[in-house]
Amino acid sequence: MARARDVFAALIDAVVAPVPPLPPLRAGGASAFLERVIAASPRANAAALVVALLALDAVPLATGGARFRRLAPERRRAVLDRLARTPAAPAVQALQALAQMAYYGEDDAARAVGYDADAVLARAAVARARRSAAA
Repeated sequence: MARARDVFAALIDAVVAPVPPLPPLRAGGASAFLERVIAASPRANAAALVVALLALDAVPLATGGARFRRLAPERRRAVLDRLARTPAAPAVQALQALAQMAYYGEDDAARAVGYDADAVLARAAVARARRSAAA
């Protein structure tokens, strides 16, 4: 599981490529997200996710490169771009979507792009109170 967590962190870094004003990937954030997803998933889905991450890690080895998690960010993006033109494209898109959810689900990243979950919840509470009062 440790290798899958490392691959997932490298995937997030490649997919999101955070540069200021976006915050860097929070230490442990990718691991915690991945563990929550795996814990909440049916056993077969969790196993498929781990296998997909481990397979992604091995892809660059076929062309004489290093493991995905050891590549420089631009080389990781090149691997993902190549895979996007293969039959593996749907799986790669799913992994990329998961990586984006993991990163942008972090409070600092969400705020950096203008989303404040606490403010949204506060507005929703006010709207519910108004509807209840009007009913």
